[in-house]
Amino acid sequence: MVVYNCFNDEDFLRKSEHGIGKRAIYYFYTENCPSCLRIKPLFDDLCKKYEKTSLVYTYSCYNDDQLTGDAFAVNETPTFVVMDNGEEISRHVGGEAEKVQEIFEKYAI
Repeated sequence: MVVYNCFNDEDFLRKSEHGIGKRAIYYFYTENCPSCLRIKPLFDDLCKKYEKTSLVYTYSCYNDDQLTGDAFAVNETPTFVVMDNGEEISRHVGGEAEKVQEIFEKYAI
């Protein structure tokens, strides 16, 4: 798996070129979000577990750049969006560990 940590809209656009035509998991979070902080260890573990099969992008919302979050219609964090060949196939909003794990088990293949 490749994890691309995107720091602003320009960085996101540059790195997202690697995912064109592929399935990817997009994780939108905020630095001080309690749910985001709570699931971070699980997220990190899942990234390691599926390191050979998945492509993940992370993006910190509510920084100076908002275009990426707006483009993905992110209204709260954490938000997970699964895209396959440019089309959204799944979305989960919230930090429920079992739902986050389910996303990786189902789509990080």
